Amino acid sequence: MKGKKPKFVVVLMLILTVIGTRMGTTHADHNIGLISPPGETFNVMSYSTQLKIDPAMPTTKDMIRITLFGVASNSCIPRYRSHQVMNKVIIIHTEVNLNQSCAQVITPWSFTVEVGSLAAGTYTVEADILPPQTGMATSFVVSPEQTGCDQSPTNPPASAMHNLDDDAMNWGVFCEGSPMWIKENVTAPSIDDNSLRCGLTGGDPYSNVHCYLNLPSEPATAVFTLTLSFWFTSTTCNNQAEPSVVQGLEFTMNKWYQSNRYEFALQWQNVGNGAPRWRYWDPHQLEPERWVPFTSPITQCLQGEQWHTLTMEGELVDGQVHYKGFTIDGQNHMLDMTVSPLATPGETDRLAIAVQLDGNFAESPYDVFIDQVNFIRKPAVQVYLPLVLK
Repeated sequence: MKGKKPKFVVVLMLILTVIGTRMGTTHADHNIGLISPPGETFNVMSYSTQLKIDPAMPTTKDMIRITLFGVASNSCIPRYRSHQVMNKVIIIHTEVNLNQSCAQVITPWSFTVEVGSLAAGTYTVEADILPPQTGMATSFVVSPEQTGCDQSPTNPPASAMHNLDDDAMNWGVFCEGSPMWIKENVTAPSIDDNSLRCGLTGGDPYSNVHCYLNLPSEPATAVFTLTLSFWFTSTTCNNQAEPSVVQGLEFTMNKWYQSNRYEFALQWQNVGNGAPRWRYWDPHQLEPERWVPFTSPITQCLQGEQWHTLTMEGELVDGQVHYKGFTIDGQNHMLDMTVSPLATPGETDRLAIAVQLDGNFAESPYDVFIDQVNFIRKPAVQVYLPLVLK
């Protein structure tokens, strides 16, 4: 897998290191770090421990709770003693009363720390289980609260073509329905240490988040190529085995010119009849049918938590939107289809690209990260025929 993995998951990866002595006896493994994958447990001394952040992807408006839980090999279980927050480090102190008689019976345990709201940033959680002295640490991100949609880019558009994901302030957010969302630059997951995170963090069922980048009008531009890499949260395909977190993903490139919108749009439909499959956008169909399956179905179950690469190619021919084709993960699909533009009276002339996250029945949170976004534009190709004189 290319790139880096994110630091946040529902049950966070825990890194344990034995940092003390074992009941007064020194052992060679005191400084060995042990790693457990999410959802699995590990045993250090007599405790099996996990840690959970609630909510899993908190924002500055959330009241954050941290729960430690696990299983002890006897009835002397760890209990909450105190906690403090200093310089984006949350330190949780625990204690075990060894002055009491400990029944030799496996005992589940848990406690929850009410941390409250936090400022935006990356936080490290450090907890100890005493005795024995066992240190445990992990980290999570608190994102800024987003209070509205139709958020225009902060920075004015520029005629750039390469690495368009590098500055989140150039991107805006449009919402369909009432989603909650986040838009920011992150270092992981990424391919080049800087990707754009477009996240759906909750809201009303079937609400969508549309992250877009506007560019200045280019009247002569008629040939378009959009290439990007994308990474999304793990999901099933078409509700197999369990409900799919990702309902669908949409990718678009647009030209508004003289009150017409020329839109090239593809959707990876992950849930629904015939899914998972690719579809294209035809604004002249009836409202529920504007995403149109290809005559020869293009079915594909994309796997989450890995990088995919998409290239879309289109052009304007005789005032029509001509889909030339697209390539996904090296698999090329020639389309050679034409769709009429949509009349948009009063719209400002401009170019735009976008990625959209479609929400499911529960508006389950998920993220899409895009990297190495390149939008290449050219004027119409002109063919000159030789003049033959008789």
